[in-house]
Amino acid sequence: MKKTLFIVIILFPLTCISQKLKKIKDKESDYPNEIIYHVLKSNKLIKYGPYQVKTWTDKFIMQGFYKNDKRDSIWTYYNMKKEIVQKYDFTNDTIVLWNDYYPDSTIFSLIDNGTEKIVQLERPPLFLGGQGRLSDYILENLKIPDEMFENNYSDNLLIAVTITKEGKIIDQNFISGKYEKLNIALMECYKKIPDTWIPAIYKGNPVDVRFIIPFKLRTKHL
Repeated sequence: MKKTLFIVIILFPLTCISQKLKKIKDKESDYPNEIIYHVLKSNKLIKYGPYQVKTWTDKFIMQGFYKNDKRDSIWTYYNMKKEIVQKYDFTNDTIVLWNDYYPDSTIFSLIDNGTEKIVQLERPPLFLGGQGRLSDYILENLKIPDEMFENNYSDNLLIAVTITKEGKIIDQNFISGKYEKLNIALMECYKKIPDTWIPAIYKGNPVDVRFIIPFKLRTKHL
């Protein structure tokens, strides 16, 4: 028995070390960033090893690790000030740190059996990667009407959304916005936001909540 155990212990790390990887650099889909990751040389569809996302100014947006094409262990997410905004443990499927706060004026309504009630949450709904990453997604995918670039344009838009206890975004509704074509374009963009939300927590349990997301837009004619 001792000999058998000794052989298994020796062979296991050799198997891990023998995984040959290829480094890949590419543009991140749906975001204006560069991704650096590794795939197996034996199967280039399988991500394995360190995974990094950087801005064009070489600032880290996120760092993590893939194992057999699945996110593994703790991933770290940063804002543009290089501050950590989130840490998420994909092995245990739980958030371990978040420093990404909503404005104090944000009102969260608990949705339960078709009724809404304003509550104080233990944790608000969080977009995985932080609010800056959500803004990056919108700016990369929002199709701004061409005529808006002919003159300097400024608007503060408000969209009400529901984040379910399963981490999905639903029931997007426009609250305000003075330019109809932009309102339509922004709504179409919000309907395609990935379901990578961490649900709100109330009384120790994930819950459905509804709240308003403000969005400031400025265009400049060059």
